[in-house]
Amino acid sequence: MEGAGRGARGNGRRRRAAGLRRAASHQVAVADGGTATARRGWLTSAVAATMVLAMAVRGAAHASAAEPWYLVWQRSRVSQGPLPRQALTMVVDAEEHVMYVHGGYGARSESDFLDDTWKFDIPGLHWTQIVEPEGGSRPPARASAAAAWAADDRTMLLFGGADRRANSNTLTDMNDLWALDADEGVWTQLVSSPRPEARNEAVAGVRGRSFFIFGGVSTAGQTLTALGDLWQFHRDRGEWKELKTRDGPRARFSHAGCMLRPIPRDYLPLADDPDILGDGDGDANGGARARRLGIATLEAPHVA
Repeated sequence: MEGAGRGARGNGRRRRAAGLRRAASHQVAVADGGTATARRGWLTSAVAATMVLAMAVRGAAHASAAEPWYLVWQRSRVSQGPLPRQALTMVVDAEEHVMYVHGGYGARSESDFLDDTWKFDIPGLHWTQIVEPEGGSRPPARASAAAAWAADDRTMLLFGGADRRANSNTLTDMNDLWALDADEGVWTQLVSSPRPEARNEAVAGVRGRSFFIFGGVSTAGQTLTALGDLWQFHRDRGEWKELKTRDGPRARFSHAGCMLRPIPRDYLPLADDPDILGDGDGDANGGARARRLGIATLEAPHVA
């Protein structure tokens, strides 16, 4: 499951449980090499079991960072690429060692929502913008969308997110689903009904021919409502289906998750972000536990 960028909010601020130490969540410990500047909203993904990429927002000065970092925190000197941004969406093709980035909003203007897509060649440290062919389409501008990489046909799947209405601080959540054919550089909208409620800051993952989303936040009526539903999109049938889990995690957003394949079952680990969620009532301890969701059993026990 690939992480979506964080931070699309009606007033540009985050809701946090009382008593949480914000500064602590910005510190990054490293074992070797230089240290990445403190920042929030990390997006990471493993490549070839040893490499981790990250794009995030610097925490102190509220200036965006658009440079990838490696696991040993050696700063990458890359070709000219996308404008600095936050709340972007990122997926990684681990086989081809390529990263794809879409959307987000400008670091210095939270009304500047973006709709561009970029490809980053990891070994070559080179950015290339993906431009749709004449007459083609692409997802509308958005931030905090959920996305995942389907390795079987080299497709980036993108769901939801939020955009800001013109001349307004009002956010509009989305529930559309798009697929980027990485080989052709073409976006296609996948239309199906019924479908999940519009949201941003959900997490997503791919297993086989299915795309999953969990959680997120709805800003309908400018009231933040955390969501706890799990949906599956079957790519061959083109249909959404809500999955009812047993003992599942509470509703949440700004969380993290990824797809794993341990024996004997497939699991979708889900972890809270204690800096955002707590336990929903101001207790800073409630949001620090992790769960794993059995895709076959739909059970979600706590991970010890």
